[in-house]
Amino acid sequence: MSQRNYNVFFNTHTVSGIVISVALYIIFFAGAFALFKDEIEAWENGKHSQNIAREQINYDFLLKKLSENYHLTSRDIRFYLGHKSDEIYVLTSPAKDTLNIPEEAKYQNYQSINIHTGKTATYTEKYGLGEFLYRLHFFTQIPTIGVYLAGFVSFFFLFAIVTGVIVHWKKIISNFYQFNPKNILKKVWNRCSYSSWSYRLTFSIYVRCYWGLLLSKYSCFNSC
Repeated sequence: MSQRNYNVFFNTHTVSGIVISVALYIIFFAGAFALFKDEIEAWENGKHSQNIAREQINYDFLLKKLSENYHLTSRDIRFYLGHKSDEIYVLTSPAKDTLNIPEEAKYQNYQSINIHTGKTATYTEKYGLGEFLYRLHFFTQIPTIGVYLAGFVSFFFLFAIVTGVIVHWKKIISNFYQFNPKNILKKVWNRCSYSSWSYRLTFSIYVRCYWGLLLSKYSCFNSC
């Protein structure tokens, strides 16, 4: 590789890493806590979840409870089951039959419902720390462009990985075979870094591609 190309890749790698570092830290930080979204919501509510298997939920009972407060005829109903929480979310589409229907049936409705009591709550009423961290992971708090920004950061991180591999390739290969636990601690950690990067390189590339494509698909779905 010529010195000019090396400088181009090196500067691109450095700048791209600096530009996305803050956004990437927020995505990773929020994502780590979003894994425990259900547990955080249970902690906020101060109640223990009974962890009922999703296939054992009485959906007839839930539909009956929904029909007491909402017009369900000619509407598509989608349940978002989650994993452990006693609260699941229900998305109700606008009614297809527009004759002689109440005003609320003309619009899409998104709410939670307790699988034991059938008590409903709006998305705003159920919004808490767990949901906030989950949404922050996608930057959905930023109107319109938030999800696109998260996808852009993911693809940019992939770009930083590729340019970093090109710049440090020779050092990665040499240090991978020179790893020696008997060396002083400073060199051990340094060479561990290069060695571990070679192990997780494929996984990092896969995650960035999948993440970016997933967010792009999610964005297109919401815009349609």
